[in-house]
Amino acid sequence: MKTPFFIIGSPRSGTTLLRDLLRMHPRLACPEETHIFRWADPFASNGYSSVEYELETLKLHRSMDNISESEFDEIYKISNNRKELLLNYFTIFASKQEKQNVRVFDKTPQHAYGLLLLHSYFPEAKFIHLVRNPINVVTSIMLGHQIGKQNLIGAINFWQEPVSIIQAFKKSNPDLVIETRYEDLTQNTKHELDLILEFISEKPELVDFKTDHIHQERNLYKNTLSESELQYIHDQLGFLMSTYKY
Repeated sequence: MKTPFFIIGSPRSGTTLLRDLLRMHPRLACPEETHIFRWADPFASNGYSSVEYELETLKLHRSMDNISESEFDEIYKISNNRKELLLNYFTIFASKQEKQNVRVFDKTPQHAYGLLLLHSYFPEAKFIHLVRNPINVVTSIMLGHQIGKQNLIGAINFWQEPVSIIQAFKKSNPDLVIETRYEDLTQNTKHELDLILEFISEKPELVDFKTDHIHQERNLYKNTLSESELQYIHDQLGFLMSTYKY
């Protein structure tokens, strides 16, 4: 199996959109979010196993991937570490795809928390960091879109923590990370996708992307956040925001 690549970042940053666009490529396939490298508990420990077997979100994702709980149980029991579990999951997932010679990749934004462990297991793997203006990310998270409603500080850290981790990793591994802004992806979709496909060594000319469903940033914060909340976000994230020209 060819070395996978990984889409990472903060939740509510457009990673699902990017995944679905890349899925249009005849060589690429991606399951629902696996979260295999997200949890801090050691692999196969009681805490890790409890999350993998009992979290309803992961059960739903496996169902969407057409992987039964008995199939998951089988590969979990024969895996010695997270790498083996991920590759075993990819193997089952790939076998159920209609595409030929499929290359499976992963889109779990919170895998940013396991970035060093991912890199140790997949030293040649490349990472796509999709970053979005934190003001809109914070707004979405505070409104409870997909993720349970969070307070302002919690919502800020949903963006700050993974972005800070990725920034630190990129300094020592610049050739393994490409960063794309959500705003650029939605405004200049083909250009950004071509850059990403070249980065992961896939041919852009093999796919005609359908982009009719893509909309530009709606800036919901304008009708949601107060001036004091906006100022607090800038106070906390100003340096990182300027890094991405926000």
